[in-house]
Amino acid sequence: MLVLILPRKDNHRKKHCISQQIDDIYRNIVDKSIGSSVFSQKTLLYVNFPCSLNKSSQTLKIKSSFSNLKSNNRNDDTAVRFNLANKGVDNTIIWTVSDGTGFLGIGLRYADQKSNGDINILDFPISQNEALNEYFLDLLPETFGSTVGVSNRLTLSDISISGSTKIPGHYLRFIFNRRNAQNKPEFHYINSSSTPTLSGKRLLGIPIQLRQYLIAVTLIPEKSVISHFSLDLFKTNLGFSTDYHTYDAVDMDDLGNGQLARTGAAFRITSDIADNSFYTGISFIRYTGDFTVKTPLLGYASDPLLGLQIIPVAHWAEAQLGQSRSFAQLFGWSGNITFSKTVCNLGLQYIHSRYNFQVKGKAHLEFGLTSSPIDYPVTLNASFFTFRGSLHHRFKYFSVFYSGTQIIPYIKRVDDSPIKIHQPVAGKKVRRRGGQSHHIGLEYSF
Repeated sequence: MLVLILPRKDNHRKKHCISQQIDDIYRNIVDKSIGSSVFSQKTLLYVNFPCSLNKSSQTLKIKSSFSNLKSNNRNDDTAVRFNLANKGVDNTIIWTVSDGTGFLGIGLRYADQKSNGDINILDFPISQNEALNEYFLDLLPETFGSTVGVSNRLTLSDISISGSTKIPGHYLRFIFNRRNAQNKPEFHYINSSSTPTLSGKRLLGIPIQLRQYLIAVTLIPEKSVISHFSLDLFKTNLGFSTDYHTYDAVDMDDLGNGQLARTGAAFRITSDIADNSFYTGISFIRYTGDFTVKTPLLGYASDPLLGLQIIPVAHWAEAQLGQSRSFAQLFGWSGNITFSKTVCNLGLQYIHSRYNFQVKGKAHLEFGLTSSPIDYPVTLNASFFTFRGSLHHRFKYFSVFYSGTQIIPYIKRVDDSPIKIHQPVAGKKVRRRGGQSHHIGLEYSF
């Protein structure tokens, strides 16, 4: 979301900034060795051009970031290994105009990210059911191969309109944000089937579309212990389809589709006392979704009467999210400590969330194969502890700043559903690290 900030007096100074951000997002350590990791670097540029026109003050802000993300699980103890790299650029333009009592602003953002990599499948699943192996699992290795190439392009656009006005005893601010995103992952693999129309190079595209809306209203009393009341209303719709490039007339052009919707509201109260800010809030979110997934044509089975392999082998499954919701509570504090030309900011935040998902699903298998439908709850208790700290030292013509963030999650399953999201590694000690962000930069003021 783009955030448009009410112009302050110091915004009439030209501020230009260049900074570097390093994010240690995730590391999975298995027996003292890093099994998987997600790591990113960003270079950020920021320029600020204020000006005055008649009795109004205007500000034009331009922000650009260049990111480089790498992730892999080459040394993890899993049957599927991946190595992915992502590069992208993110540009934002914000314009605001203020008459001293209120302001109006508009923000535009466009991001473009490209990624590529490969997935290596070391082991395919097997079953004790011979029919399931013959008509399904044994056909997977020759259908997809052991190496799958991955490429993706993500484009994202935001538009935000915000403003503020004075009403009796209060200031009222509002923000409207609309986001559109297009994600186009593609998977390249080789089918090694003995059937000529099935063998050869294959391409599976999964276009993903996201649309998100946000309306945020903040009420700022002129004289009150409570400095801010804010209400956010948001809605997100995500949909995907599949585009399967096949050469077999019997094969399917698509391998499934689905949609996921999220609708919710968040309320927050902030109290500023001296150089300290205390805040608390709650949020409610409702989820709905349905998905359909199909296998490509896996091969042909023999007709019992003719003895010819002419019966297509393919399966599909469907799933739904029913009566799914989450509730979260937020508590936080931040404060400033000033030493001459150095400002130190510290912050603590705690979020407790409870997620209740009702997962329903059914597999549609052929050739007499059976699968029991699922209708189970998945309930998660999640706690997130966040520690923030920053230093900002001002010299005569420029400033140096550093900020660091550490997020510590604690997530626990509290249901008895047989659905397993994660399986422990037998006989090995697994530790998970990450959640760190370090940001350092130079700021020039004129």
